[in-house]
Amino acid sequence: MKNLDMMALDDSYHLAHPEEFDEIEMRSPALALLTDFRRHHPAELDGDTPGTQAEFLMRKSHVKLLLVVDKEEELIGIVSHGDLDDQKFILQQDKGFQREDILVKHLMQSRALIKGLNYRQLQNASVEDVVHALQQNHQQYCLVLDPDEKHICGVISAMDIASRLHIPLTIEGAPTFGDIFKAVKP
Repeated sequence: MKNLDMMALDDSYHLAHPEEFDEIEMRSPALALLTDFRRHHPAELDGDTPGTQAEFLMRKSHVKLLLVVDKEEELIGIVSHGDLDDQKFILQQDKGFQREDILVKHLMQSRALIKGLNYRQLQNASVEDVVHALQQNHQQYCLVLDPDEKHICGVISAMDIASRLHIPLTIEGAPTFGDIFKAVKP
């Protein structure tokens, strides 16, 4: 048996985080960005969770995106930090809801609006390819889909990419009818 020495935990030690060791660049493999649900349990919550509680949970756990599931734990949508801003709550209050009665399912992006990338395509793609796809599709996040197994196997976030590349990354929202009207109006 080996004799192991215990060390004092002085103030010079800090918590290690994966991003400190996994530097990426635009030419890096796209899979370096993947939060793989086969290795890491996804952050999720029930759609009937009050929006104010979801906001608190996100702040407390330092996450910017939660998967929203139903009672059978099937994906029904995603909710991001941006979906929980005051304006979204005010819009729901204008519909007659009291703030404390507004649920995550009222604020989330529904499954029908979420886009995904094919895991097999990602195996041969670069970070730059993913950035381009997110920008072209006006998506801050995309799920990663395994068509062989019919699994939602991960997520990629534009914020994570920006953080890991140490650059600002802008993903413009899709133009609305109002934006188009303003652009063509003399």
